[in-house]
Amino acid sequence: GAQVVQASGWTYVPAGSIDSVTPSSGTTNTLVTIVGTHLRNGGGTFQSVTLGGSAATILSANDTYIVARAGAGRSGSGDVVVTSNIGAPVTLVGGWTYIVPGDIHSMSVASGQLGTRVVLTGTDLLSGGDALVRATLAGVNATVVTANATTVVLVAGFSASALPNGNVELLADTDALVRRLGGWSYLAPGLIGAVLPIEGRVGTSVTVTGTRLLQGGSRISTVTLAGAAATVLQSNSTTVVVAASAPESLLTGDIVIFADTGATITATVASWTYINTSVITSVDPATGQEGTRITIQGVRLLGGGTVPSNVLLNGIAATDVVGNDTYITARARSAPNGTVDVVVQSDTGATVTLADGFEYIVPGELASVVPLQGQTGTLLRLQGTTLLGGGTSLVTVTVNGVRHTSDAAGNDTHVIVILRNGTAGSGSIVVESDTGAVVTSTQTFIGALDGEISTVSPNSGRIGTVVTITGDRLLASGSALGRVRFGGVTVSTVLSSNDTTVVAQIANNSV
Repeated sequence: GAQVVQASGWTYVPAGSIDSVTPSSGTTNTLVTIVGTHLRNGGGTFQSVTLGGSAATILSANDTYIVARAGAGRSGSGDVVVTSNIGAPVTLVGGWTYIVPGDIHSMSVASGQLGTRVVLTGTDLLSGGDALVRATLAGVNATVVTANATTVVLVAGFSASALPNGNVELLADTDALVRRLGGWSYLAPGLIGAVLPIEGRVGTSVTVTGTRLLQGGSRISTVTLAGAAATVLQSNSTTVVVAASAPESLLTGDIVIFADTGATITATVASWTYINTSVITSVDPATGQEGTRITIQGVRLLGGGTVPSNVLLNGIAATDVVGNDTYITARARSAPNGTVDVVVQSDTGATVTLADGFEYIVPGELASVVPLQGQTGTLLRLQGTTLLGGGTSLVTVTVNGVRHTSDAAGNDTHVIVILRNGTAGSGSIVVESDTGAVVTSTQTFIGALDGEISTVSPNSGRIGTVVTITGDRLLASGSALGRVRFGGVTVSTVLSSNDTTVVAQIANNSV
């Protein structure tokens, strides 16, 4: 019963307690904050922290606050135990749950380059946390677009070289990591080698050539020229052709290609410049019909191109298009009457439009042709409406392909023409005015071979002599003979006539 006593040699300290564990669940590498009182339980330092029976790494600690990193453990719930150097433990029963480690089940694409959009699906991708703080593809930081426990959307960063079979890693705000080994490959970066042209305006056709332009995608979805999205006309891994769209303002900027995966390539060889707007100042004449020759004047009509490739009237391509940046001529095709837009296209595809710039009038109509057959010398009488097609004077009448200019005359309703040699055969009659407008007959004109005189018997005589003339086509496609001349003098009497024989009597004034 003997005792040895040291007065005031022992002090009972208050029992330690754990008030909170944040987060209360996680997986390997999860950062855990433990808050409580007297966590050392009278000791001077901490000996260990266990989470669900698995040792954690203490990163910082004091008597009320511990930060530790979870080690590997089996899924399930367990105690949180803090032990000081004197062996006194502080325990929170059931304070920690090891969740099943996160797992990436699938990826929308497994290779790409800068801008490639990657969708990851799986389980516990946030490792029990609330958000991702970093994601990497083959060691290159990616942009996190959205993230939850089952789906993460990333945008790949840039790699200057190909990186095959790199890891995919998702770091949660708990510091826990989800990893897919060999899940991502960076392709060699695409390169834009040339851009032609490097300036233009709305409608300009731009050809971009280079290597690996699809960057793992199947097509090019968008191309921007100085920030304005162009229309993609065709694309493959080496060539992309686009039509420039309307910018919000005139500017110079980057040429950027976007693949359907989101992968992007920015040109370093050139930039794109939107040039000043083209303007059509006049169209002359402003009215007409098929064949009308119009003159278009303006500024920068070619929009950076070198020659006009097309003029559209009501969407119908005109013919005979020639011109330059300020002056273009073209010839209208047939179209319904009404007011239409005038559109000029250049060889680069640039366009300029004058709304309601031309009016198609009611087309001229050639209603009658008399006679419908004839030969050299036959007088044709044409009647109709708007025969000059909006013009002011007659230029030519074409019969069976033979043009008649000096031997034709007329106005908007009546035209006469004396046939020249060479109109034999069948075909149309075309009236053309000073504007180039043409009106074509719907009736077919038959041009006969010229008549031929075979014999004249007798071939001399005096007043009263009866002369018989034989040959072919003597009536010259007519139904009756009008007159007979001997030596330029008209006889007074035609006794009989048909296509092969004419009998006439010499008149008094034929001597």
